[in-house]
Amino acid sequence: LLASLTPMLQCHVISAVGIDLVGEGRQVISKSMEAQTRKNGRPVITLHQWMTQSAKYSGPNSAPLGSLGNEAKFEPGGGHRRLQVLLCGLEAANILLAIMASPGIDRRAVEDDTIEACVNLIKNHIQKHISPALSNTGHLGMSIATSTNHDEDGDLTPTPKAKRAKTVSPNKGAVAKSLKAVYTPILSTVGTFGTIMERAEAFIIANEMDDRLLFTLSAAALSSLTIDASPAVRADVGSLASIVQVSAMDLIAAMFGRYPRHRSIIIEDLFPLMLKLPTSKRSSRTYLVKKSAAASSSGMTSSCVKKEHAPVGSSSGDHDYIQPICALTLLLIQSCVVMPFQSDEDATE
Repeated sequence: LLASLTPMLQCHVISAVGIDLVGEGRQVISKSMEAQTRKNGRPVITLHQWMTQSAKYSGPNSAPLGSLGNEAKFEPGGGHRRLQVLLCGLEAANILLAIMASPGIDRRAVEDDTIEACVNLIKNHIQKHISPALSNTGHLGMSIATSTNHDEDGDLTPTPKAKRAKTVSPNKGAVAKSLKAVYTPILSTVGTFGTIMERAEAFIIANEMDDRLLFTLSAAALSSLTIDASPAVRADVGSLASIVQVSAMDLIAAMFGRYPRHRSIIIEDLFPLMLKLPTSKRSSRTYLVKKSAAASSSGMTSSCVKKEHAPVGSSSGDHDYIQPICALTLLLIQSCVVMPFQSDEDATE
């Protein structure tokens, strides 16, 4: 059964690795703005049409589906189809990691290419989807062309220097607002992605992994600590960011404890990350720490906890918040501690 199931799941994971919804959404916005600027008669679609399942061309430049040829993924409904490919890939990776982390499963039941595809999907989903969606940064660095040296067929035509292609930065507020249509379905995958990270952690503990895949996975997990959750996306974005960061920290701690030879490399990757951490009070201290009964009764608080930096609206009576980087440091220390063992003979003596 596994021999026939895993190849089908692998196909879904590999297809999802190539999806970049945020980047493709930016291209849809850019093409729409360029077409409106040039007024060249090409079909124009909005990001909402691109992400809607049953959308059709509308407006004066309407055209039938398939009219864009090789650019079919930028047609109305193209974003919805790309989203379904991504969702299927995440579910397939979730199933594959559950199989590989199950006790009694032969390591050879799943090919190395399948494991690599799952690792690449985790990396791409964090860096291309979750981080831009939670931080509301998918619009940064975007520019559009106001004129072009190319004719309708894409061939070069001699034009005066003054008429050569120029690029301008679009209205960032308008682009960021439009990209929320892409961010919303991406953030709906956070729950599934948290489960994927947990099962990846279980797989790392139970099996031996290639060093290259470990480095890829650790770099992707560490990058999640730099997420600066933006409440402009949705109200509960802070909770969603915490889900991703906590699962990522547990994954890194599992690597740190399972592979002592890689501990120095993880530490080296951790120091440059401190320069990229969010600096706002709302985003800097997001890791929940519950106080012990003894500490609460005596009024003692950990040295790395500061009540004045707790998020707005949070109660500090029985809990506090610290920076995720502090929590990760404590987890790394705890993961490599060896508990002293005392034999029965020593106890009797």
